[in-house]
Amino acid sequence: MSSERVYTKNYKSFLGVDFSKDVSMVDDARSPDAENVISDLDGFPEKRLGWRTLKTFDGKINGIFNFGDIENRYAVVHAGEKIYKVKDGVATEVYSGCADQKSCGKYFRGKLCILTGEEFLVYDGEKCYRAADDPDMYAPITHIQRAANTTSNVDMADSTEFLNWWEEGKYPFEEQPGSVPDVAEVNLVSGKRKNTFMTGGNTGYVNFFILDAKIDPGSRVIMRYIPTGEVLFDITYSTDEGYRNYYYKLRASEQTGVVNGVNTSLLYGYRNTAGPSYDYVWIGNSKKNNCGFVACSPKTSALTGYVYTPGVDNFSIEFTHEVDGYAERIDKCRFMDVFENRVFFSGNPDYPNVDWYSAVNDPLFVPDINYTEIGLSSSSIMGYLRTGNEQAIIKSDGDGATIYMRSYSTLTDGSVIFPIKQGIGGLGAIARDAITTFLDDPVFLTRNGVYAIAQQDISSERALNIRSTRVNARLLSEKNLENAIMAEWNGYLLLGVNGKCFVADAAKKSYSGNKTGTFEYEWYYWTNIPATSFGIVDGELFFGTSDGHLCRFNNDMVSSRGEIPSHAYSDDGAAIVATWATPLSDDGDFMRLKTMVKTGSGVFLKTYNRSGVSVSIRTDSGAEREIKERSAGILNFEDIDFSDFTFNTSPYMVVPFNTRIKKYKAIQVICRNDKVNQAFGIGGIVRKFFYVKTNK
Repeated sequence: MSSERVYTKNYKSFLGVDFSKDVSMVDDARSPDAENVISDLDGFPEKRLGWRTLKTFDGKINGIFNFGDIENRYAVVHAGEKIYKVKDGVATEVYSGCADQKSCGKYFRGKLCILTGEEFLVYDGEKCYRAADDPDMYAPITHIQRAANTTSNVDMADSTEFLNWWEEGKYPFEEQPGSVPDVAEVNLVSGKRKNTFMTGGNTGYVNFFILDAKIDPGSRVIMRYIPTGEVLFDITYSTDEGYRNYYYKLRASEQTGVVNGVNTSLLYGYRNTAGPSYDYVWIGNSKKNNCGFVACSPKTSALTGYVYTPGVDNFSIEFTHEVDGYAERIDKCRFMDVFENRVFFSGNPDYPNVDWYSAVNDPLFVPDINYTEIGLSSSSIMGYLRTGNEQAIIKSDGDGATIYMRSYSTLTDGSVIFPIKQGIGGLGAIARDAITTFLDDPVFLTRNGVYAIAQQDISSERALNIRSTRVNARLLSEKNLENAIMAEWNGYLLLGVNGKCFVADAAKKSYSGNKTGTFEYEWYYWTNIPATSFGIVDGELFFGTSDGHLCRFNNDMVSSRGEIPSHAYSDDGAAIVATWATPLSDDGDFMRLKTMVKTGSGVFLKTYNRSGVSVSIRTDSGAEREIKERSAGILNFEDIDFSDFTFNTSPYMVVPFNTRIKKYKAIQVICRNDKVNQAFGIGGIVRKFFYVKTNK
């Protein structure tokens, strides 16, 4: 009797996973059930590296941020209600009492800006504080070209007379300040502001400088002579009654002590006039109008002797006045983006379709007129993406468009505008932390999977292209997708949700089968990645967990010879279960029975210091059966496992199946490694089989 003709089935040139089709319909190069593998440099699937815990904090990890310039970078971590500097393995608390919720951070011009949804914080490398308390806070000039009011009807040296005069409302400012030239707007981040005036001193008169707003308790009131920058006085207005004035009797010989019931240690500087005379300075708020004032002595005015040029401001007064509701417009934002050297803020739930932007190169100065309403309030701004020289604004699902484009333009007068272009209605983002630019591909997570903005003409019907068809069946079955997180790292896109990670490979793209006619990525699927936040610090990927663990992947565990130690292949000491399964193949004829022969079938493995494989077979009967288990390590005297000793030194190994599988219609090969501290990689799989003859 002649022998049966033996056929060969080869699996090679591997790609990624495909969860979009039935296990029997998947392309031979892809796997319908691969776990915890990634492509190596040659494109073969190998076990991913593990991860380890670096630090454990009290409270969940809300954010991991990169601080510093190229030569000095380290992590800043928001854990629970605290902010920590993490450098050289040491965690140092730098702030406490912040909101315990997801945060966003951007390093910009030497400072790290952090949004927690309840406060806007700044970390400068030494300390962390509320942005409003920044020592370099710019005080915009909000009022200019006002002359000082004067009167000779009161003796400021007599505190009783002055108080009575003030209580009776005889001071010479019955009206609030009028309109002024447009010089600068009020800052949303801080109430610090500056008014400038014209005065020649007017010795012998009380000089009243009427401010454009009330002075807040605790404000420093600083007066300067503009031509020289000289500080005339620097006083803390410490009343808590809102309108009451403090009386300061200043004298060159009296730098401290209590004068007329006021502790003059609150005085930081004063005008040192000649002779024994006194300077008198009052600061306070009008009882009748919504403004503050500063009054100077008629005896030897602090302004005496300074040059006065009509129409030119020569004095400035700096103080603080917080406008109700202004600070929380930025404090309650949840994310930000840098575009054209300005920081854009959004995510405030009270203003879901609004964003604000800072002055150029100054994220702490956000003028109150620098805002834009993006579409309808029925959908929220979810994040930003860069597309060429434009900024894409991504909104949630709702009425109207979900994608807008912002450009940048300078007018002939030097002013800057940011025109907005509306796209067509379509899919919106569902997770604020799953919006990123993957190399040059702007992507975000929608209710239908991962989509990319494929062209800057967002009015086109093909402006959005899907990138995740092959993993959507598993991805979209996950709960709480609004909590998904995304990061781009080393040419891979990581999309984390519920302890799993969907990983796209930028180096592997496929155009076949894409519904929008463009490319999709090859994807991989990882488990046991309990990340609730990602952070890229100095080019390395870190992640945080809900129980306070700060972790990183073990890609830094490389010897001087470029070798990765075996213990890098574990997740905090636990085994990584890595699997590559072939499709369920009918070998070209689903009606005929086949038999896999005992010799000639096997798997081609990469070898590592420690490695191994377990091979199982599943047929159309549905049962999975293990047929082979084999070590695939190599001899390395620096990393010897005496329980699994080998003399093998080859970089590759063939593991034959040596098993006969009878009478199947479809068959699947499953290669697995679930051992702690073991690597695993597949170069190819071969099956030998013949068709079973049937009686007619």
